[in-house]
Amino acid sequence: MIADRRYRAGLALLMLSSVALMFAAVVAMVLAATTVLLPDDADYLGLDTAQLCAINSCRILHFLSHDRVAFGSGIAAVAILYSWLVAAPLRAGHPWAWWTMVASAVVGFGSFLTFAIYGYLDVWHGVTSVILLIVFSIGLWLTFHGLQRPRDLSWLRRPPESAPLRSAFGMGRALLLVGSLGGIATGFSILLIGLTIVFVPQDITFFQQSAAGIRSVNPRLVPLIVHDRVEFGAGTAAAGMIAGAAIWKGLSNSGRGLWWALLLATLIGYVSNIVAHFANGYSDTVHLLPVYAGFLINVTGLALLHVAISRRRA
Repeated sequence: MIADRRYRAGLALLMLSSVALMFAAVVAMVLAATTVLLPDDADYLGLDTAQLCAINSCRILHFLSHDRVAFGSGIAAVAILYSWLVAAPLRAGHPWAWWTMVASAVVGFGSFLTFAIYGYLDVWHGVTSVILLIVFSIGLWLTFHGLQRPRDLSWLRRPPESAPLRSAFGMGRALLLVGSLGGIATGFSILLIGLTIVFVPQDITFFQQSAAGIRSVNPRLVPLIVHDRVEFGAGTAAAGMIAGAAIWKGLSNSGRGLWWALLLATLIGYVSNIVAHFANGYSDTVHLLPVYAGFLINVTGLALLHVAISRRRA
């Protein structure tokens, strides 16, 4: 661990940010599974939860619930991976961990600014995001000058440990990298869909109503849904970015710290997402296929890594 007092203070602030993100994620998932609409949402729509549920057999409310649980699970995965980054590689001064946090934060915090496109400003979300961003940015600033040199992006060149692709470690790492790339692609796709067409065909089938029909119910419903989709997509992409960098640079077959972080992030990210879909009646197989595939790829990769790590320790 780097002994510099300023560096330690920066690490503490970054860990505090991770804890705050996890708290926010848990609160978001609990609210999404219960009240769904926050007071600001209800004021914006001019409808409370009961009134919205009375429309279209409660399908619109259920759709919002599933999106918000998915958003919360993505943020929880980010918080878990951030905690590992701060506690292990960044604690040791590795520049790649610092740059990973910067890049993922640009996506996560930057996505909030898209409210200028879709028109719904979530005030409470905005206030908490600004506070968290300030704490996070100070943490990054305090830790930057204590990083090992070089502090540029040369760390991208190669992983710290090579392994044949046919080995359990090599295949497990490759599968997890594929899973992280899939998360990045999925996240940005959801974000872009939210800012453009908003709904995919499976969404319209679930609603049993066209996008125009949803707008006719309440013209502010679509901006609210876009807000959720953009934040969900950004969180998913950020989690994929962190996981990909951690797998590429921080994964070794001599320790379990990252393995546990990836396992927890996978379980909370995928399982809660699947449960939310079924709990809200949105169980379309085509719609859930990327989720099933991502979960299977990540679990298989983690199983192979478990074998490799167990062999090393035996």
